[in-house]
Amino acid sequence: MVELHTPPGAAAPPPPDAARLDALFHALADGTRRGMLQRLAGGGRYSISELAAPQAMTFAAVSKHVKALERAGLVRREVQGRTHYCRLEPTAMQQAEAWIARQRAIWEGRLDRMEAYLLALHAQEQQHGQQQVQAPEPAPDHNPIQKPEPDAAGSKSATRQTRPRTENE
Repeated sequence: MVELHTPPGAAAPPPPDAARLDALFHALADGTRRGMLQRLAGGGRYSISELAAPQAMTFAAVSKHVKALERAGLVRREVQGRTHYCRLEPTAMQQAEAWIARQRAIWEGRLDRMEAYLLALHAQEQQHGQQQVQAPEPAPDHNPIQKPEPDAAGSKSATRQTRPRTENE
C-alpha cells in the first residue's frame, strides 16, 4: 500500500487547488502538449518556434498549447526581445502526483479490505465444507446487498442497503 510521509519538521503541503488540478489534467489530456512537456523535460529552455518545429502546426496554434500549459502551471514563459522561451515547472506535476498517490492509497485500502473479506469467506467455506456458510461481517467501508425477502405474493424482490457516502467517494 502507498504511504505518504511528510519529512520531520516540514509542514504538510496544502491540498492542490481544484481549478489548478482541472487545468493540469486538461493540459495533460492533449498529446501535442504531452509531447511538448516531454521535450522540455530534457532540460533547458525552448523557444515557441523550436517547440512548434516537430508539430507541423502554426505558431499561433503552438502558442495556444503553450498557454494551456502555462495556465496549468506546467511551463513558465520568459520573453527576451521578440522571442518567447518556455521552461518546465515541475511543481505542478508534483501536485498531480500527490493527488494520484492519495487516490491510489484510498483504492488500495478498499481493495485490501475486499481481499480480506473474500479470504475470510473462502476460509469459512473451506472450514464448513458444503454446509450453508454464513458470510463474515463486511468491513465498515463495504456496501452490502440485503437478501431479498418474500413479499405478500411470495416473490422475492431485491432491495439494496445504502449508506451515506464519504467525501473520498
